[in-house]
Amino acid sequence: MLLQRRLDEAEMRVRRLEERIAGHEDTEKRLLARIDELERAGKRQASPFSKGDPKQKPKTPGRKPGKEYGTRRFRPKPDRVDEEIDVPLPEACPKCDGEVEEVGVAEQFQTDLPPPPPLIVRRFTIHVGKCGSCGCRVQPRDALQTSDALGGAAVQLGPRALALGTQLNKAYGLSWGKVAHLVDSTFGLKATRATYCRASLRIAKKLEPTYEALIQTTRKSPIVTPDETGWRAGPQ
Repeated sequence: MLLQRRLDEAEMRVRRLEERIAGHEDTEKRLLARIDELERAGKRQASPFSKGDPKQKPKTPGRKPGKEYGTRRFRPKPDRVDEEIDVPLPEACPKCDGEVEEVGVAEQFQTDLPPPPPLIVRRFTIHVGKCGSCGCRVQPRDALQTSDALGGAAVQLGPRALALGTQLNKAYGLSWGKVAHLVDSTFGLKATRATYCRASLRIAKKLEPTYEALIQTTRKSPIVTPDETGWRAGPQ
């Protein structure tokens, strides 16, 4: 009897252990699935802007009509007019081909970008000299020159073009390829993406003392405010 009782107790313990093991296996599967989901979500570029599942009944975008709409705003009329265009009535009605009678005159204003100005092409006549004392080569440089290169590399881009390319890349996030395409399509100035990229490195070298001064000023500042912009990693 004692032996049988011990066998029964052992079988009960085994069954309880098997149930616990099965429960742990289910938990492990759920955790692994969750880890896989989080890893895939972290690799998506749009993960910081994800808001989870879309709403079943989303609200209509934009401001709602009614008393709480607020004051309506309109573009003010411009202070000057540079171009006058008269838009006459058609000779016949576009729908029924009937005779059209003028009943009034209205005005419309439009502010547009001007056509791109012609490119400025400069030629620098550089008087190269030689020192009579040490024999050193002396080459002067004008403030508008962006490089000392001569010969095969004597054709350069001007300071305004290089500044615009750097601004588009660093401030507005355009790739160097898009910078080259935008400048070419807008102003007709053709240059490779490498031209703007190398120019930005030269600009960075010139601005390095200012950058270091900003670092020292920041370190000595009594208050430094960090950027605490949120970065959403997944549904919460």
